[in-house]
Amino acid sequence: MKNNGLEIWVMSKQKHFPKEKMMLLKEQLDKVPVDKVGMVTGSVELKDPNNILLMSIFLGGFGVDRFMLGDTGLGVAKLLLGWVTFGIWWVVDIFLTPKKAREVNYNTIMQMISGYTNTKQEETSPDETEAENRLQ
Repeated sequence: MKNNGLEIWVMSKQKHFPKEKMMLLKEQLDKVPVDKVGMVTGSVELKDPNNILLMSIFLGGFGVDRFMLGDTGLGVAKLLLGWVTFGIWWVVDIFLTPKKAREVNYNTIMQMISGYTNTKQEETSPDETEAENRLQ
């Protein structure tokens, strides 16, 4: 990593991402133009796995944990049908939702990174500069 600020951000946000994907995340963040790094790291809203875990423990029977993760369909299903499983779905989700929160965070930031790295590649595309040179 070239940018110390970026290194500090990644270190401080490690609990928000899957451990096995941290190296890939660092590599992808290095590809983001330096002037766009602040936009990527500042505008992404990360879900705290600990908060999701607490919501899963206390309000998981009502599907609140799934709503917080953006799984609206599963949240509604858990709200309406969770009682049919006699609490098994709730117990399983206590173990699954923190990992799901990390995956959601990873996918969110990778989408943002891909948007900025694609923009960078489009700006420096040889085909585009060649077409501009022909027009001149």
